[in-house]
Amino acid sequence: MAGVLCACLALPAPAPAIPRQAITGKLSRPDVVVVALAADGSASHATARPAFRLRPPAETVTLQLRDRAGTYLGPVVVTGGDGRVTLGVRAGARLGRIELRNGYARVGHVPAPRSIDSRVTARARGGKPLGVGNLGLVPGAARGRSAPGTDPDADGIPNKFDVDDDGNLVLDTRERSAVGQPAGRPADGGSRDEDADKADAAFIIAIVAAELAAVGLLWQVLALRRRRRRRVEVDVRLGLPIYPQGGGDWSVFVEVLNASEHPVRWVGAELELRDGRRLHLMHQPPGGELPAVLQPHDSHQTWAPCRILEPGGLDLTRPIVAIAKLDGGDVARSSRRRLVPRSAAKR
Repeated sequence: MAGVLCACLALPAPAPAIPRQAITGKLSRPDVVVVALAADGSASHATARPAFRLRPPAETVTLQLRDRAGTYLGPVVVTGGDGRVTLGVRAGARLGRIELRNGYARVGHVPAPRSIDSRVTARARGGKPLGVGNLGLVPGAARGRSAPGTDPDADGIPNKFDVDDDGNLVLDTRERSAVGQPAGRPADGGSRDEDADKADAAFIIAIVAAELAAVGLLWQVLALRRRRRRRVEVDVRLGLPIYPQGGGDWSVFVEVLNASEHPVRWVGAELELRDGRRLHLMHQPPGGELPAVLQPHDSHQTWAPCRILEPGGLDLTRPIVAIAKLDGGDVARSSRRRLVPRSAAKR
């Protein structure tokens, strides 16, 4: 026993495993979970804030994205274009900025060759993997090893997230329900087929609902942008102010309308000439309303006499733009227009 103990003590201790180099990058949106998925299905993850840093479970992985609630957001494309893209990422890769798109993400600049494993590829159209948008339910031929982290039908969606990992357009859940079905049980088989049909219908309904939700969200974003662009409207025109004591000169009027549902503070007015120069309306005439707080759906105006503006370069026959400066640095512009037609000026 003493000899055995001495022999055990003489054996060298196993060398500690050297940790793999971390993969780094920066997503265009924060709070997205980045998953490094190895071919055998092992994975590590990190939350982008928007930068991320994670140690992969293998020397070569693919990067998959999901939100914090667990919804799958798609793979990260490293490089490639129409026809085929590369998804393989090596340990230690520095990917830089990654742009999150609809159903997948793409590295902004092609990283160094040592960061890419060009053996891991997928079929694509316009740089977008074919399986994106429908969870891999696309036709294809399965080749090579099948494991949770591989992609036998090369549609860009690994088996772990692919609903049809062999590309035969039959849901994997339905195929698995048919495996090992005992003979001579037609009633049971019919019930299983019926259940599979229900699962297919539910899956299709879920896809349609997701697409409709995406279209509705896009419509809301576009409507919000239009409302933001039109929240303050500016108009420029020629007018003659009349004072109780008499007198008055032809002047350029700038009117600002608050078309939003919130008060807006108007702090400055300018006239932009055709050559790009700007005339700042510094002096406010009697009755001018600048600066001012515009309540929702209310308007205010200011003006300046033409005899003061013309020496600064104003030509009433040439188009000008009125600019309203708002508190916080925002600006609103009028449409470009002539205050006096050229024909009227000649007369």
